Amino acid sequence: MFPRSLVSIILLAACATLTSAQEGPAVASMTVTGQGSATAPATQVRMAVGVTVSAATLDEAKKDAETRYTSIIKALKDLGLEETNEFHTSGYNVQVQWSNSQRIANRPTERPKIVGYQVSATVEVKTGKMEMAGTILEKSMNAGANDIKGPWFSLKNNQALRKEAITKAAMNAMSDGATLTRATETRISRILNMNIDNAAIQPVAPMRMARAEMYGSSDSNLALTPRMVTVNADVTIVFEIEPAG
Repeated sequence: MFPRSLVSIILLAACATLTSAQEGPAVASMTVTGQGSATAPATQVRMAVGVTVSAATLDEAKKDAETRYTSIIKALKDLGLEETNEFHTSGYNVQVQWSNSQRIANRPTERPKIVGYQVSATVEVKTGKMEMAGTILEKSMNAGANDIKGPWFSLKNNQALRKEAITKAAMNAMSDGATLTRATETRISRILNMNIDNAAIQPVAPMRMARAEMYGSSDSNLALTPRMVTVNADVTIVFEIEPAG
């Protein structure tokens, strides 16, 4: 009878031989990544208009925030925007404001105390009425909004643009592969693998507003010009190659 260790060695050798036979000869390959992009006019605008207020008591902070918030909602409805379809509440937050701890020599450190409350409410607007972007911002600020993010311009449906970008990326990868094989006197025998590494829309933000008061009076006419939206794509192709002769 063979020792157990010898049997294990024989089995491992047999497995290694079988795996090598199944894998076959090494395949020569090259990997090429092509990039492509496609652009189109924006068809949708998105922004967040909100209010952030602080007060000594929670009731005062809530009352001020809710009054402004109600005014913002009314302003959006007066512009003809549809609630739920074109705007909705995206956030409501209450934070306690604490005092800073003070250390005085030979005395215990004072514990932080509640000194006030901060209440925030945010409305997200998303609409295809891009010509109204500036008006929406102005009316929201007039209604009390003091915390604004955006606007961002994008597409309602980016599938057609995405397909165009992917097609360009794949064609560029194929072209680069052909160039490389000609330079190295090889030829492509088949495609081993393909991957779309990235195919995402790049939202356009012509301006960013963090706090309304930073921009002075909101009574001025604010004109926002929609720009082109771009979709970028990367396609990686692995080719099997062989000598050209």
